[in-house]
Amino acid sequence: MAAAKVRPPPGPLTFPRGRFTLWRCPKCPVFAAPATTGMRERHTREGAMLLPGNGVTAHRGDSAHVPENTLPAFAAGNSSGADWLELDVHQTADGHLVVCHDASTGRTGDRDLIIADSPIDLLRSLDMSTRFRREHPGVAVGQTSMPLLSEVLELVLKERRARLSIQPKVACVPQIARLILDLGAEAWVGFNDGDLAILTEARKLLPEAAIFYDTPPGPLALDQHIRTAQEQGF
Repeated sequence: MAAAKVRPPPGPLTFPRGRFTLWRCPKCPVFAAPATTGMRERHTREGAMLLPGNGVTAHRGDSAHVPENTLPAFAAGNSSGADWLELDVHQTADGHLVVCHDASTGRTGDRDLIIADSPIDLLRSLDMSTRFRREHPGVAVGQTSMPLLSEVLELVLKERRARLSIQPKVACVPQIARLILDLGAEAWVGFNDGDLAILTEARKLLPEAAIFYDTPPGPLALDQHIRTAQEQGF
């Protein structure tokens, strides 16, 4: 059975500039971004329901209005009605899974530390709102620590609204999968990346998880990217 065409509802598409990332479903060759937050179009293949349609993703949480990759950002993304909350995962020197985009903390925090070389207690003492506060002087922002991945997963499970799209920034997919299984969060997570090896490993360890193949820039045609995703079982 051919993938069903996704039809947006009538009316204008009005999303605040820079607030959300729109994902294209890798399972469907024809996709129109939904016009309303929380819209749940569904795709089918061979008569089986695969996963809820993918609408609006709050990139690093609601990072236009709250410090990125912090618990307040993910809570705000949840409240906004986003379908997905996207985040990035690193591993500390003592083995904890933490949420941060960069390998070091200097861009967003008040000290520049390399996450892989630093223990969790030191990293949790940083103020990860420093850059946001500097760039938004009119916004009252308190100190926010670097979240554990487990804390964000617990938020998602408690709220039961948006799902969590995870981008591993280091080789830690088995550790992420174990945490997800321990929390019983398999139905509430997905993985996004442009590295097929990472996505294939995630698919093997967590067959229920949604997979978002971030197609790399370049001359390769869209249908070739779709074919690659289908061949990999995404």
